[in-house]
Order: sequence, then C-alpha cells, then structure tokens
Amino acid sequence: MVRRAWDRLTVSGITASRLALGAALEAADLRVAYDPGRITPPAVLVAPVDPWVSPSGLATVSRSIRWRLVAVAGRVDVEVTLEDLEDLVAAALVAVHTLKGWGTPTWDAPGTVDLGGAQYLAAIGRVEHMTEV
Repeated sequence: MVRRAWDRLTVSGITASRLALGAALEAADLRVAYDPGRITPPAVLVAPVDPWVSPSGLATVSRSIRWRLVAVAGRVDVEVTLEDLEDLVAAALVAVHTLKGWGTPTWDAPGTVDLGGAQYLAAIGRVEHMTEV
C-alpha cells in the first residue's frame, strides 16, 4: 500500500512538471505537442530525456526531472527558414525563464528530425526541473 501511494505521488509530480512546462510554452503563444505523431509546426514537442527522473541528493525527496524540447519550425520540403527556428527557440527560452525551479534550456545546433515519416527543421533542447515528487 505504501509503495502504491509513493508511485502515485511520483507519477503526479512528473505529470505536473510536464504540464507546467507545456502551460508556460502555451502562455508564450507556442503550439505544444506531447506526441511526435501529432505535431503541427511550428510547435514545441515536450518529451522525456535520459535520465528522465533522478534523485537530487541522498537526504531529500527532491528529484531532478528532465525534458527534451524539440522546436519544430516546419517540414524541410516546404519553405521554412532558420530564422523561423530561431524565433521558436527564443520564445521557448523566454517561456521557460518564467518558471520557478527550472533550469535554463540548452539547445543543440539546428538540424533535421524525422517525426511521423517526415523531415522537419528543428533544434533539440533539454531542460531540468528540480521538484519534490
């Protein structure tokens, strides 16, 4: 019984973290997706990244939760520019900056990602949230 209660608490903390991130991105007028097969660019895909959840220290109940942000400007087979992607990443940076307890995202260089069988111009970022779960 105690194990199930802990499991529910952990899952709800992880879900709350994901939803807080999504809400901040949406408040910045960004389209947010949680499923790579259902993304409509321009948008930011929010997904777990390894390591997803890890302890922050031995004597606390705090956990570090990490999310991958995939800023997707558009399909590469239609007109999409690097400037479109830069604007998307800049807006995501500002959105995450409004969250308390969150780190600053780091971003990889622009490239292409395959989502649902199509190639998109994108940049992949990672952000960390320190919270009690």
